[in-house]
Amino acid sequence: MVQAIDLTMLLTIYGGSAYLAYRYALRGLLAGVILVWFGGILSMEVLILLDPDYSPGVLGAAKFLFGGVVGLLWCAPFYAINIAVKKLIKRKAKRHA
Repeated sequence: MVQAIDLTMLLTIYGGSAYLAYRYALRGLLAGVILVWFGGILSMEVLILLDPDYSPGVLGAAKFLFGGVVGLLWCAPFYAINIAVKKLIKRKAKRHA
């Protein structure tokens, strides 16, 4: 049960951050990075509450310290795809105008 909740939270966090980075460009990239960072910490806290034997240890420290870097590495490709798609659309519009 705890693993299912953890997996659902992580899928929601990473899916939501990817959507934000793609949909809202630079502001979405920032929001996606923050979502991954705080979402990782929140999922760790939920696991601590649900499973008394769970100890975050080094993984918890890594989520806290490097969550922003992981979020940036995750969201940057979606931001880049957004920029590339906008440029392609703009280029096609110039050709047909």
